[in-house]
Amino acid sequence: MHKEIAIVIGHLSWPVFFSAWIYYFRRPLNAAFEVLTAVIARASNIEFSHSGTTLALKDISKALADAQTATAGKEDAFNASSIGSIDLNTIFEKLQLQTSPSNFDITYYQQLAKKDATLAIMGLRRDLEISLENIGSVSDQPRKPRESFVAFVTRLQREEIIELDQRLTVSKLYSVCSAAAHGQNLESMQVEQVFVIATFLKKQMIAWFVKNFPNLTNQPQK
Repeated sequence: MHKEIAIVIGHLSWPVFFSAWIYYFRRPLNAAFEVLTAVIARASNIEFSHSGTTLALKDISKALADAQTATAGKEDAFNASSIGSIDLNTIFEKLQLQTSPSNFDITYYQQLAKKDATLAIMGLRRDLEISLENIGSVSDQPRKPRESFVAFVTRLQREEIIELDQRLTVSKLYSVCSAAAHGQNLESMQVEQVFVIATFLKKQMIAWFVKNFPNLTNQPQK
């Protein structure tokens, strides 16, 4: 009888001991778990970013070519008489929107690219995000939390806020900028292509705001 009781107590004691051990070491265990979680998350992000970058790199030349194709034949739509000398940050300030750190200054990024092309492309990408997010904000279609930029731009086009060729141009350029931001070294010719397309998009966005908010400028509208 005593032996059976001892066996039962033996079976019951290890869960109690184990629970007490976990309670006693709960802080270091929690810290270790947080570190492990961070390491796993970092590894997952690296893997995701790498796969996403690889996908963009596979068609990087095609992406640039497609973006330029979408802009073909539309250069004449942005002359001085239609948009005047107004710049994006002036527009953003008048509409009480988030301003761009560089005022989407392509010349500044071209000069920066001579020293650090990756940094220049990353800055350009952020300007692109800010500008499209501002378009979404004034159109009652703000970017949703955790919504990818490409999904956001696609939604703007679906709601007929921007046109299909604008969405394609923005998405293609953004994919190339993201590839560079994740460590891909672009060739000098590709960097210049990025700036050419970005210059076009900047004019297009200014024209969009001027068309939808005529009081921003006293220039005659076509």
